[in-house]
This record gives sequence, C-alpha cells and structure tokens, in this order.
Amino acid sequence: MNTRVCFTLSVLCFLCQNFSFAQTTSDCDGGIILCDSYYSEETAPVGSGTVYEPMPVFGCNGTSGEVNSLWYIFTVQQDGELSFILNPNEANTDYDWSVFNISDNGCAGILDGTSPEVSCNSWGSFGINGPTGISTDQGGFGNSNGPGDLNGPPFNGDLPVTAGQTFALIVMNWTGSTEGYTLDFGESTASLYDDVPPSLAEVSANCANTEITITFSEGVLTNTIQESDFVINGPGGPYGVSDAAFSGEMDNTIVITLDQQIANAGTYTLEITENSQFVTDQCGNEGTGNIVFDLPAPLAFETEVTTACNGTGGTIEIQDIFGGQEPFTYAVNGSTQSQPFFDDLDDGNYNVSLIDDSGCNLSVQVTVPNQVTSVDAGVADSLSCLNPIVDIGPVVVSPDQTVTYTWSTDDGTIQSGITSSTLSVSSPGTYEVTVENTENGCTDTDVVTVYADDQFTFDLSAIVFPNVITPNPDQYNSYWAPFLPDDPEFDLTTIFSVYDLRIFNRWGNEIFHSDGSNRRWRAKEEDAGTYFYTLIYESQCGTGAREQREGYIQVLVKE
Repeated sequence: MNTRVCFTLSVLCFLCQNFSFAQTTSDCDGGIILCDSYYSEETAPVGSGTVYEPMPVFGCNGTSGEVNSLWYIFTVQQDGELSFILNPNEANTDYDWSVFNISDNGCAGILDGTSPEVSCNSWGSFGINGPTGISTDQGGFGNSNGPGDLNGPPFNGDLPVTAGQTFALIVMNWTGSTEGYTLDFGESTASLYDDVPPSLAEVSANCANTEITITFSEGVLTNTIQESDFVINGPGGPYGVSDAAFSGEMDNTIVITLDQQIANAGTYTLEITENSQFVTDQCGNEGTGNIVFDLPAPLAFETEVTTACNGTGGTIEIQDIFGGQEPFTYAVNGSTQSQPFFDDLDDGNYNVSLIDDSGCNLSVQVTVPNQVTSVDAGVADSLSCLNPIVDIGPVVVSPDQTVTYTWSTDDGTIQSGITSSTLSVSSPGTYEVTVENTENGCTDTDVVTVYADDQFTFDLSAIVFPNVITPNPDQYNSYWAPFLPDDPEFDLTTIFSVYDLRIFNRWGNEIFHSDGSNRRWRAKEEDAGTYFYTLIYESQCGTGAREQREGYIQVLVKE
C-alpha cells in the first residue's frame, strides 16, 4: 500500500473517530465525506444500512434497489468534469453505482425523487467484470448504462459539475463479494473535496453582550470546539469563553458565552487560538484567523411599577435606558408603542420589552401588584340638643393596612392626612372620608350623612314627676326619676345641666342625694312607706329653664 493510500485511510480513521452518525456509512446521511482523490476499501460493503434508499424506477439500478451499499458525499469546490474509476480488488466482483444531486433536498430527496439521479451504471457479466465508473477516457459515454453487459459500456461519460453542488455516490456490491475496491477521482478536472480551512465569516452579540454568535465559512467538527479556542480583545478585555453551544456533529454556527460582560461600546477582535489544537472542518482543515467587529454598549433598562388599586389602574414605565441604538420601541405583552409609559393596567405578570433600532430586543418579566382597599364609614348618630356632638366612625378598612384619612364636605376639606379613623362633628351634612394606603397610594371613599334630629326639642312643662315606685324584681317602676309622657323610656336626667335630687324619710332624714353619675333613686334598702323629695334642675334643651320641685313618693314593696 503506497503513502497516498495510507493518508487516505488515516483521514477515514480520523473521520470515523470524530463522527457518530445515527446512520451508518451504508446510509446516505452517514456517508463518507470526500476529503481526498483516492480511497481504498479493503472489504466490500454488506447490507443497506439503517435507511433503505430505493433506486429510481427508470434508472439503471431500479429493479434491484439498494443492496450492500457504501455512500460517499462531496461538495464541488471548483467547476469542472467529474470522473472516477471504481476498480474491484477481485476481477469477478460486480460493483454497481449511482450518483445523486442532493444540493437542494439532501439525502431525504432520494426517497421522494427530489434529489435526482444524474448518473448510474449497473453493467456486469457472469465472468470478468473489472473496473467501472465515470470516465470518457475509458470509453465511457452517456449517463445510464446497464444492467448486464449488452446495455452500454461499464463507464459513463464525464459529468459536468458546478462549484457549490453537493453529490452522493452510492457503491453497491452486487455479487456480494468479500473483496473490496479502490476509488480514484484523480481524472476529475473539478475540485471535489475541501482543502480550504474554515474561517470566521460573521460575528454578532446578544443584547446584553454576554453571548457571541460565530458563523464560520463552512461547517466545523463540533467535537474539535473547546472554550479555549476563542478569545476576544478590545476595551476592558481580553474576554474568555465559559461555554460553547452548537448542534449536531458538525455546525457552522457556534454560540459562545463570555466569562464576563462586554460593558463598553467599541471595536473588538475575535481570534481563533491554538490552545486546543484548532477548530477543524470535516476534512481536517484547521481553522485560524480573526475577525474585527463593532459592538454597541449592552442594552439595559429599569422599570418603575405602580400598584393596581382594586385590580385596575397599574402602570409600568421603562426608564434609565443604557446602551442600544435609538430610536427605541417599547412593548408590553407584545403590544408596541413609541412611548415608555404604559398605564391603566390590571394586576398580573407582564413581559416588558425594549427594542432598539438594530432590532435588539431585551425583555424582562414585571409584576404589577394588586392592592385591595375597601372602606366602610358606618352610620353616624343624629345631632340634637341631647347630642350636640357626634362621632363618625371608626372607619373600617379591609384588608388591614396602614392608611391616612381625609374628611371633607361639599364646602371643602375638614381634615387631611390624619391617622384617626373617627371624626367629631357638630353640624349636620354629608361627610366624605377618603383613605389612602401610605405605601402605594391606593384609595377608597365612603360617605356618611349626619342628620339634625328634633325629637328632643320638648317643653319641660310636660315633665311628669311620679309619686309611686315599686322597687321589686319585676323591673317596672323600679326607680324614681322624672320622665316625658310621650317617651317614658328616655333617660331625661341626661339632658339636665343641673340636677340636684334629695330624698327624705318621714322623720326628715336625708336618705339619698344625687350626684353626676347617679341621678335615679331606686329605694332598694328602704321600707315601704311615704318619702319626700326636693329637686332643683336646669336644662338648655327646648323651652327648659331652671326650676325647683317638691313632693312625696309612695314606695310600694310587692313580693
């Protein structure tokens, strides 16, 4: 085996070590990537792989379909003619083959016919078969020859190919031999395999300048990518890489996470380093070089939120914007506008976005809290000569929270910003109380009407002074006090500003004298009999005046 063959096998070995396809090399999607002009297969292919790829019905292999297959994939690097010689290691072995153009629809297109068969040959005999392939120099012509030895020669004519086209070559071991073959693309005038190292084509950053998306000129083997393969130099740098993300065994787009944020706008250089034996493509070409790019300062902003009161009226304002490119667009839950203030919001969670002129979109989750504030001022007593001052409240606020109170009437504010939940008033009218949560400003209001009641405007000359009491357990006529005949249950003694009651027994001994809190004589310890009283009283209610009364009281004790 010559040096060229050794190199080919080493490349194949390298590819086998660095690819772990879901399919095998007997499937188009697992095909061997063409990285040299000469291949030597020491053993013949056996089986049809994981996916059965049928041959076109009207092609030269249509009746037999895929059998004992091995696939090769290559992308044309330079226009020219495709030519190859497939030479069996054992002359009696019959190898058939087909070439498909998978440029547009890939290997999947072979199954549905959208990746067309462009050349095929199934020439063969029961004796010596020898080499086959694409070669006008070997007497080949046409693009479809076989089956059998009466349908055209074992070679097809050279196939014109164009740079950028991708082809799949399937080699099928028709006789089931255990012997392999060699495959030589050396006569091709087109450049069929990649010998150009991958280079940096494009760089972009996320809105926060913490992730950099790198686009290579071609796919690279992702198992050759290490964090230490990249470094960024520029203001505040150098910047290392803490993580690299990609998809599949080969990808041309890599997302690297920086070990620190790039906080300043400026010009930066991304460099592929030699620290981890380079990034390589599928043919082992080592990527090198650098790319210069400009970055704005990272986009950032703050939000100011006001509470939704009783579920409505919340606000979100985007402010303190840093970085990015003006003009900005603002959005809440996908609804965009040109101003950073959103009002009349219900309570709940919102996705708040800032989009700059370059399309950078920075989004954060913001919660508009809710504050339930409900106030009940209750009902106030009526004003009268008995009640010249009444209290409104205490106001009940639910749920429990810290609030201040503002009381007002139609004529204006009486008191504001106080912490007392009651208000003393001496004038009739409608009173409004507004409570305000001291933390978030949420308010609620209730009103109370205070009436002027004239039921206690009476003529004191109508007062009745009883002369009999019965201090027994039946609770009737149990004490002595003056009363009004039309409202005997009303405690008349409470309206007197002066009230001096004295009770004497029949011997003239004083046995009771009223004071400020005790103005009723109950005679609990007195015997039945006749008692005498003197009463001096004075009242400002109604037509009252200062008077003095004297009389007797008959105490009757009933069992």
